[in-house]
Amino acid sequence: MNANIDNRKFSFSKERIDRLPIPDRRTYYFDTKVPGLALSITPTGRKSFYFIRWLNGKTAFAKLENGGYPAMTPEQARAAVTRLNGEAATGIDPVEVRREQRAEMTLLEAFERWIEHGKQHKRSWEQDQATYRRYLEGWGNRKLSRLTRRAITDWHRATGERHGLYAANAALRLLRALLNWIIRAYDLKLGNPAAGIPLLPEQKRETWIDPATMPRLLAAIEGDQNPDMRDFFLLCLLTGARRGNVQAMRWADVDLSGGCWTVPGSEHKTKRPITIPLSTPVLAILQARQAFHGGKGYVFPSSSASGHLEEPKAAWKRVLTRAGLEGLRIHDLRHTAASWLANQGVPLTLIGAALGHTQTSTTSRYAHLAVDPVRQALERSGNAIMATRNPPAEVIPLPPTSRNDRHR
Repeated sequence: MNANIDNRKFSFSKERIDRLPIPDRRTYYFDTKVPGLALSITPTGRKSFYFIRWLNGKTAFAKLENGGYPAMTPEQARAAVTRLNGEAATGIDPVEVRREQRAEMTLLEAFERWIEHGKQHKRSWEQDQATYRRYLEGWGNRKLSRLTRRAITDWHRATGERHGLYAANAALRLLRALLNWIIRAYDLKLGNPAAGIPLLPEQKRETWIDPATMPRLLAAIEGDQNPDMRDFFLLCLLTGARRGNVQAMRWADVDLSGGCWTVPGSEHKTKRPITIPLSTPVLAILQARQAFHGGKGYVFPSSSASGHLEEPKAAWKRVLTRAGLEGLRIHDLRHTAASWLANQGVPLTLIGAALGHTQTSTTSRYAHLAVDPVRQALERSGNAIMATRNPPAEVIPLPPTSRNDRHR
C-alpha cells in the first residue's frame, strides 16, 4: 500500500466501483463503512472483495469466498467481513478456520467450483465434465484431505487396465490440474497428492481426419483468409508430404506436365531423393500458383531468412478454431493421407512409396515400384478427399496479395 491510501478510501457502492479505472498493477481500495473490507482491481479489470487483518506483525489479505465482483455485492461483502471481524475479536483467526474447513470439502464440491470457473475461463470445460463423470465420479464424496498418493496411483493404474492408457492419463491430468487450482484458489493447507505421479506409458498415437470430420476441416482450410496458407495445408493433405518439404518446395523440382514433384535428397529425411506423383487436385493448385507467382524460386516464397514459408502454426491454429477441432497437428495431415490411401484399398507398399517411407528395412520393397501405380493411388485418395466438400468446389484462383501479407 502506498502513500496515497486516503485517495483509495470511500463508501463502496455499485456506482462508485463501476467507475473505478483499470490500473497498471493490482490496486486495493478500502471501504469506509466496514473496517477490514477491501476491493482489489487487477490490470485485466477483475474485481474481488478481500478481508484485511493484522497477522504476525503485518497486514494480511484474504479473498472472500465467492468474493468476485459483481457476483458478490458491496452489501454482501460488508456482511461477510462483519462476521469475520466478530470471530477475529474472540482471538480466532477466521481465515485459518475457513481454510481448514475448506480442506474438508469433497472432490465433487471442488469439481463443481472448477466447472464454474471453467465456464468463464476454459474452453474445454465440457470435456473436463465428461472425463470427471466417466472416471472420477465414484470419488465424488471423498474429502480432499483424505486423498492420498497411494490411492490415486492405484486408481490410475486400475483405470488404465479398465479403460485404456490414454483415458487413464487424461483422467489423472484432470485430477492433478483440479487439485492444483482448488488448493491455490482457496488457499488450502494441503499438498497435491496427484503431483509427481507418472503417466502410464503410451504408445505413439497417429491421429487422422476421418470422413465425418473431413468436410469441416476442408471448409476451414479453404475459407482461410490467406490463400498461401490455404494452398500449403491442402498440399500437405493431398500429397502426404512432410510439412518441411512442402514449405521448401521449389518450382525447379516440380514437373507439371509430367505430374511429378522430386524432393531433393538434401531436403528429405532419408537424404535420398524421392518422387511424389501429383494428383489432379494438386496440379490445379500448383498451376494456379504458377500463374500468379511466375513459376520461379519457391512455391511458397517469403521474406524470411530462408526465402520460403517458415512457420505456419498461427494459421493452423486459426484453421482448427474455425473447424472446431483440437489437438490436431500439421503433421497429422500426413497421417491422414496415409489413412485415406489405406481406406481406398491401396496396398501398404504403394502407401509407403507415395509417402516416401524409404527406410532401409523397407526400401527394397519400394525400389521396383513405378511412378504410375503410385500416381493412381494418390489420384484416388486426392479425389476422395476433395469429394467430401459440400458443395463440391473448384480451386479458386489466387487474389492479388502484397508480399508482406502472405504469411500472416
